[in-house]
Amino acid sequence: MSPSSLMTLVITTVVLSSKICTACVCIQIADESKICLSDFAISGSLLETNSISGSGTNSSDEIDYRVSVGTVHRSSRTLPSKMSIVTETHTCGFTDLQTNRTYFISGQIQDGKYRINRCSSVVAKYGPDNVPYRDSDVKVIVNVTCPIETEEKDDDSNSNSNSNDDGNSAVLPTSNVGLLAFFALCAGILKKF
Repeated sequence: MSPSSLMTLVITTVVLSSKICTACVCIQIADESKICLSDFAISGSLLETNSISGSGTNSSDEIDYRVSVGTVHRSSRTLPSKMSIVTETHTCGFTDLQTNRTYFISGQIQDGKYRINRCSSVVAKYGPDNVPYRDSDVKVIVNVTCPIETEEKDDDSNSNSNSNDDGNSAVLPTSNVGLLAFFALCAGILKKF
């Protein structure tokens, strides 16, 4: 093989590899589990869509969805009546939401922002029967009962708490979820080789 053909093969392989690497590959998790692991889950009407350009070399473009919150199904904090929900513009983002539509949305709070992505969030459009559907034909159960474990109380944690409840708070058992997801991802990658 000549040096120029070898170089063309290497460049083609690198270009194709970079296209493959940008594909969204997620561990398959049931909608109910995603909802239980979410920081918020709401039903609301999409008011507007705004593009946000990334700045710097590590930033990417994002979409900011402005949503009027109708029902809060789950939340780790008090939610505003109108909120901005951010998603990436790449293949793991929800880029096709439409204004003036009602959606069920569950996601995470990261760096003070409400965020959604295809790997760990559920986004479902409400149909004419007032039921949310994912991918137009998969019904999403929004009232999910999630397992909880009670937080251990000690004097230090109670003095630092900003909670307005009676002290009976609950947290999701998520300590091993990230590790489990990492091992499942590694197993899926190794299986391809």
